[in-house]
Amino acid sequence: MPFAHNSHKAMLAALGVVLTIAFSSPAVARESQRDHRQQQEKEPRERGERKARREQATKSDTARRSMQRAMQRESNMSRQAERRVRAAQPQRSEHANASRATLQRRAERSADASRDRFRDARAARQATARESTARDRLQHQRSVSREQLQERQQQETLRARQLQRRDAELRNRQANRHRDVERHADRRRINDRAIEIAPRDARPARAIEGRNRISAADHQRRLVRHRDRARDYRQHAAQVRGWQQQRARQLQQQRRASQYRYQQEYYRRLLRQQAGLGAFRYRHDNPYFHAPASHRYGYGGNWYDTNRYGADLLRQAIHYGYREGYRAGRADRRDRWRYDYRSTFAYRDASFGYRHYYVGRRDYQYYFRQGFRRGYDDGYASRYRYGRHDNGSANILQNVLATILNLQVLR
Repeated sequence: MPFAHNSHKAMLAALGVVLTIAFSSPAVARESQRDHRQQQEKEPRERGERKARREQATKSDTARRSMQRAMQRESNMSRQAERRVRAAQPQRSEHANASRATLQRRAERSADASRDRFRDARAARQATARESTARDRLQHQRSVSREQLQERQQQETLRARQLQRRDAELRNRQANRHRDVERHADRRRINDRAIEIAPRDARPARAIEGRNRISAADHQRRLVRHRDRARDYRQHAAQVRGWQQQRARQLQQQRRASQYRYQQEYYRRLLRQQAGLGAFRYRHDNPYFHAPASHRYGYGGNWYDTNRYGADLLRQAIHYGYREGYRAGRADRRDRWRYDYRSTFAYRDASFGYRHYYVGRRDYQYYFRQGFRRGYDDGYASRYRYGRHDNGSANILQNVLATILNLQVLR
């Protein structure tokens, strides 16, 4: 039923349309013709526009594809260039490394060659200098040997003459002294007899005076030792000049200006001391020749007796040795030389302050060198370990001096 109803409506609508067309057919026909002509005129234009649009789209597509292909080619070319660059980089790096290694090897070979040339040149210069030094030393030794031989011969000749004169003088003096000793003994016998006769209260003082003097025989032996010491010191003084000249030349060759100046000062003071020995004569009333031994000192496993005058001289040896050692050590420090006190002229001489009285030269030299070694140590280190600075000079400490000397008082 619903379907039939709808069909009926459709038929009625169609019938209405047919009737409308039938009444309006002339006007409609004209409009239809006009519309048909317009449609015919529009179709070519529309076809042309569609064709133009298709051509434009085709051109656009073609241009876009061309551009895409160009971009693709450029991209491919850039990627290929990057790949070639990346591929060439290791080769260039290897080449650069190889070049740097080659240059470095060349520089090393050049440096080695330069060092070898410098070493060879320095070795040649050193060899030449050694040869020259050896020649100079040999010539110097020969000249020194000739001078020393001549000087030794002259000294021996002079010494022989002096010994002859001294022997003659000694025989005369011994004869005179023997007579003096006999007279002295006679006077002592007379004095002893007077002591026996003198009152009892006067005897102790005279007895004490006799005990404080040595016997005539000891007095004679002491005089003989004194003359032997004087002869030994003169022989030593004759050798000092050659030592000083040889050592001065060594210091000049080593360019040790401070040590050279100190040695020259020491030698000048030593010469003044030797020149003053002529005025230092023996006197019979010198108390040293009559004073008995009161102290004992020892070194090297041996012990020796001396009186207070000899003890004072040994103390002076240590004191002078410390002072000279301090000056020598300070000079080596200024020259920036190695620690070497044994090679100094003052240590070898070790006789400054010695006047061949009271003790032997070797005893004086031993204690002088003991003080010198400690003074050199303080002067080289620029300190005061064994001494102190008093009144512008270096002086050894009293406890250090007492330890070195180790004097024992005889009861």
